Amino acid sequence: MVPGASPPCRRCDRRGISNLLAPCHMVHRSIFLDFLAWHCAARRRPSNSAAMAAGIQPGAAETSHNCGVRPAICFFAGSAAGTPNCPSRCGIRRAFMHPDFSISRNNIAAGPKQLARKSRRAFLRCAASLPLMAMAGGALRAQERKGKLYALVFSNSSYRPETESFVNGDTVLHQVTEVLEQRGFQTTGGFDLDVKASRAEIDRFVQRLNNEPDALGMFYFFGHGTQVDGKNYLLPGNSETMRVAEDQWISLDRDVFPRFATQTGAGRILVLDCCRSSATPGRGGAGTMNQATAPPGCLVTYSAAPGRSALNLRIKERLSYFSDAFVTEFRKFELDRPISEFFTTLQVRVPQSMLREDWFARCVADKKCRPQEPEVVPAPDWPSALNFQGSRERRKDGGAASGLDADWEGLRSNFIPEQVIASIEQFLKRNPDSKFDELARRQLERAKQTADALDEAGLDITPSRPLRDIDKLGELVAKALRDGDSYASLAIADIYQQGGQGIAANADMELAWLRVAAAQKNGIAAYRAFENFSARKRDLEAARYRGLYQEAGYTPPPTLKSKGR
Repeated sequence: MVPGASPPCRRCDRRGISNLLAPCHMVHRSIFLDFLAWHCAARRRPSNSAAMAAGIQPGAAETSHNCGVRPAICFFAGSAAGTPNCPSRCGIRRAFMHPDFSISRNNIAAGPKQLARKSRRAFLRCAASLPLMAMAGGALRAQERKGKLYALVFSNSSYRPETESFVNGDTVLHQVTEVLEQRGFQTTGGFDLDVKASRAEIDRFVQRLNNEPDALGMFYFFGHGTQVDGKNYLLPGNSETMRVAEDQWISLDRDVFPRFATQTGAGRILVLDCCRSSATPGRGGAGTMNQATAPPGCLVTYSAAPGRSALNLRIKERLSYFSDAFVTEFRKFELDRPISEFFTTLQVRVPQSMLREDWFARCVADKKCRPQEPEVVPAPDWPSALNFQGSRERRKDGGAASGLDADWEGLRSNFIPEQVIASIEQFLKRNPDSKFDELARRQLERAKQTADALDEAGLDITPSRPLRDIDKLGELVAKALRDGDSYASLAIADIYQQGGQGIAANADMELAWLRVAAAQKNGIAAYRAFENFSARKRDLEAARYRGLYQEAGYTPPPTLKSKGR
């Protein structure tokens, strides 16, 4: 969190020189933190030219650091007065000085007399540099992103009975908040908040986002999650986990999804690290989150795929497997890359980190457990190119997208599965072991799965036989076919069910796309295909899709269940 204004530097006050140097070093923080935010986002020291453009240069007192916390900025060496996330615990000592007042810790100790010897002319040059700093800050702010970044982080440890509690909730809260702030987010939230306090925080956070349409918001939850009658719930701190208590839980359908839905295009991200909850008795309770479509304008990431539990070690200093991957990867993620790529990376990293544990690798080898794999659910209207800098445009050829990056972006020109498969295989041959290697292999796996799904659904889509209504379906087609997005396939089925976007309702095309989505592991689509085949008295196909939605971990709410089944 970044407070609004900077108090006088306490070190300066103790030395009795605040009046002398205040015009030079106590610049209004909103100006200088523009420079700081850019510096931290780039994760490198500003160049000499950039520093001089702002009227500052590195001070004499400086030591290296490897703790991963962003450098503290104060115009006196080592002082982090009022700086967000003051990292004094890791020993960072970094200062930025005006060239006429290059003050180190040593010459601070020398006292005000020596400093007073600086000429009045030098002091006036220092004051004259303030407009330059303001202009530099404004320019850097324009480069940084279009809107602000806000995050709401809930972390919980205490549950009833005690055996359901976590020992590392505070560790998760600290490290997730820290890395978000390092990358430019302003964070709010709490630890072990009850349901009333949690709902109040959500209300305040959503109101803040609504007041700033260009702001990107992220909601991060760590704790227990469960479902009752197919409806998902987050369990706040000190909740009962062994019995149904819906009035004491946070409902995704009521308290979260409708509140975060947006049409602004700025994007809302919901990250749910819901660790395993004991199955609640009766009324269809289960220990894993049910499949659900994302609200408009949102991307929802669950720490585990449907039907699988999210694992958390009982070690206070350790994060959950998902939170650990989130912190590690977000610290180094390039913020001008699409947000969806970051969460796809987590789908690769989480199972990898689990399999590095000897005990878990043995469990998998014995076929007693399976690695946890996050599920990423973008809304149909989620812009696939949206990045953390607020841009919807992908990197262009040349500049930042030269070489390998341009080659990677070129893969998106195809969406017909056989073309996607061929282009990815060629990319992997041209760029062995590149930074995109795992993402490319993941996309190749999805493309092959989608090709099989199209064959199964009887949709023959090739370069010579383009998809019908392709011009009317827009980006949904690319998401469904190129990205293997099962929820995009489900959205296409919805269009053919109801009609719209210039497309007439077509029950056969609806069923075909439901079959595609079901083959892409979408339990909601598999259930609807089961219902569709049942209505057509095609019992053999109905039985098959019943098995698919159950295998996918989908629990249809009672209102959706057919009578007599």
